[in-house]
Amino acid sequence: MLSIIISSYQKSYFNQFEKNVEATIGTGFQYEIIKIDNPGIMGICAAYNSGAAKAKYPNLLFIHEDVQFETQNWGDILIQYLKRPEIGIVGLAGATRKTKMISSWYQLLIGDKDANRYNYKQVFKFQDRATEVRTNNPLQEYTSDVITLDGLFLAIEASKFNHFKFDESLLKSFHGYDLDFSLNVSTQYQNIVIYDILLTHFSEGKVNECWEKEALLVHKKWMKTLPIDDGVLTNSEIKNLETAVLYDTLNRIFSYDLDKFSKLLLIWRILKTYKMKSKFFQKTFLVELRYKLFN
Repeated sequence: MLSIIISSYQKSYFNQFEKNVEATIGTGFQYEIIKIDNPGIMGICAAYNSGAAKAKYPNLLFIHEDVQFETQNWGDILIQYLKRPEIGIVGLAGATRKTKMISSWYQLLIGDKDANRYNYKQVFKFQDRATEVRTNNPLQEYTSDVITLDGLFLAIEASKFNHFKFDESLLKSFHGYDLDFSLNVSTQYQNIVIYDILLTHFSEGKVNECWEKEALLVHKKWMKTLPIDDGVLTNSEIKNLETAVLYDTLNRIFSYDLDKFSKLLLIWRILKTYKMKSKFFQKTFLVELRYKLFN
């Protein structure tokens, strides 16, 4: 029994999703789809919490509407995972560690030490690229224990959800909710990525100025908890990873179609949040910053 909750703003996608679920979830499987019409009326945290409050079944699935299930009888498959008492969120993409520096669920690679785990099919809406089946399961696990999860697909028992919920008082837009929620649930339960439900996602995610601001709010909230290590990296590798993520953030901000002042303001907020005091860091960062601004 499953309540599927969607923050919807594209009628064509929702109609397609509704038909796809009916055709794939499994004959006789009990479910409901709770559609929260949300063309920018509220943030996704508020929309999801509102939907969860209306749910009548003991299991919840928060999911994007621009998706299509490729796996038949996926409802029973999902419920078997959710029955396990130690399981928090079941997802299709996540990572086994989380840096202190700003990032999404996805973690930069350090050599061959890959923290990312995922299995889904990606269609590209904003890029001229062929559809990809994205699978990354380096340890060939049946399921992978992770810390963070992508908001594409987030399933959890309702009784567990009620102890956490989405932080609508902090996050007012459509970003950061998945990172914050999965970090929160991971404090008491084990989040996992599964590989036996395949989903097609019809648009890739995009980051922008709003994403950076929401991500910064999440990282401020979890500052004392992060980083969360998976025991794979050495201390030196962790330090190098944090530096790499910072410079990745810098490059990302400078790729945005913003005026220089707005870019600098974002960078200043990040530096203030992390209280960067290392003289070596300050020197190398300022050189990089000058290059980005004036070349």
